[in-house]
Amino acid sequence: MEPEVQADLPQIKLELLDGMRTYMHDVSSDGGDPGYAETDILRCETILNVFLAKVASAHANDSDAVMAAVKEAVLAFNALNESCDHGLIETDQRELICELIIQAAAASGVGSGEDITEPWREW
Repeated sequence: MEPEVQADLPQIKLELLDGMRTYMHDVSSDGGDPGYAETDILRCETILNVFLAKVASAHANDSDAVMAAVKEAVLAFNALNESCDHGLIETDQRELICELIIQAAAASGVGSGEDITEPWREW
């Protein structure tokens, strides 16, 4: 099952970032202010990439290293979301970010599918 989980991570990330871009462009096209810009989406992508790299470099079942990466990513998402006028992370994005984090951790042998972001998540 582990290879399937790993294979889903790039697709989840792509769906998340594409959804943010589509919403931003749709709102802007209608003359509205989405509350965030492409630079914010790129910051989101960087947070995801750093998180995935840290989890991938952690030894299998190294709960401390994986959970430290989870906490760091969630706190970075909190700060990013707070810096956007109307918030960057809506329900759909929250679910995809949590899914990506939970699956990446599970692929490393940490967590059992529960929401491991909850202790730090403000979005």
